[in-house]
Amino acid sequence: MNKQILIRYSELTLKGKNRNHFSKVIFNNIKNKLNKNNLEYEIKRHYDQITIVPKDNEEEIVELLKDIVGISWFTVMYKFDTDRETITKILDSVFEDDKKLTFRVSAKSSDKKEFNSSDELTRWVASYILKNYSNTKVNLSNYDVEVNVKILNDGTTQIYTNKIKGKEGLPAGSNGKALQLLSGGIDSPVSAYMTTTRGMNVSFVTFLTPVTSDKETLYKIKELAKRVNDFNGYDQKLFVVNFAKVQAEIMKLVKEEYRITLLRRYFMRYSELLSERYGYEMLITGDSLGQVASQTIASMTLIDNSTDMLIARPLVAMSKNEIIKKATEIGTLQLSNLPGNDMCSLFTPKSPVINPKKEVILDLESKLEDMDKVLEDVLENDTRILELKNV
Repeated sequence: MNKQILIRYSELTLKGKNRNHFSKVIFNNIKNKLNKNNLEYEIKRHYDQITIVPKDNEEEIVELLKDIVGISWFTVMYKFDTDRETITKILDSVFEDDKKLTFRVSAKSSDKKEFNSSDELTRWVASYILKNYSNTKVNLSNYDVEVNVKILNDGTTQIYTNKIKGKEGLPAGSNGKALQLLSGGIDSPVSAYMTTTRGMNVSFVTFLTPVTSDKETLYKIKELAKRVNDFNGYDQKLFVVNFAKVQAEIMKLVKEEYRITLLRRYFMRYSELLSERYGYEMLITGDSLGQVASQTIASMTLIDNSTDMLIARPLVAMSKNEIIKKATEIGTLQLSNLPGNDMCSLFTPKSPVINPKKEVILDLESKLEDMDKVLEDVLENDTRILELKNV
């Protein structure tokens, strides 16, 4: 008898002819995560599942699997040559404390040597539990424990009881690479995480100035990037950009209420340059429609028009409470609440324009000289690249 970890895919049943590609990606993502942590194991990829045989490190592997995107659920199961005595020993290990528990049995017998049918196997397992553990009761819909017993065609049996919910979605990296604009607030780490669940590996860019780049702010940004990087298939990058030169040019303009819209347009233009150099296929922001002045339809349209790249906004229709709930689930809320400055909040005028006009924006930008050169200069001289595995 040995222990294995059984992993079931999330959305791969929907992928038809591309299924093999997606299953290979999640298989490699799992291997990468385990190898990075110097764990010993054996792993096999099957049509609808992956199995891992751990080497005295089961708990470590279980914890790492909880952060791997593309897993519907996984469990630690026993696998052995079918015999009734071994089945009862495992059942005893599950119910040995004889606590008040409700249970159901899900059983399937493909090999008829020991049990003639799945129904016979189900009744035999349930009867054994009820006879030997007086505090247990059967409840098919509202149960504490589900006992899963499968007798396979090869004469082996699988038993498991607790399914651990995985991070569902498509395997990170199966659809390419994206660049998240990371502010240090609650929203952008959540939007980055949600993008990983659609099959992207996500890197991060954050814009600071000497005023905003204190130790607390940098620590917070790094920790947020590291946490979301846990959901990537492979380690990505954090770009820390001193944007003081661009900010100084915008500050020269008279219309203060347009500053934040202009700043965000140059965020996108810089991010496009960065993407061309490092192969990112999409930009991501944490915008939620109507949350602040720069997140109106008019503002987002003008910001979109500053670049030819696709700008994704995974949170656009989510409320703040929904975003906070998701941040709590993925472990970024506490980090986002750490002390730290936000470049946009410090740069935001008292009365930012809610519905900026395109003609006004273009007129203001025409007054800014050589901004393409300024952005190139920032990219070459004012950008730090942190490999997240080394942060």
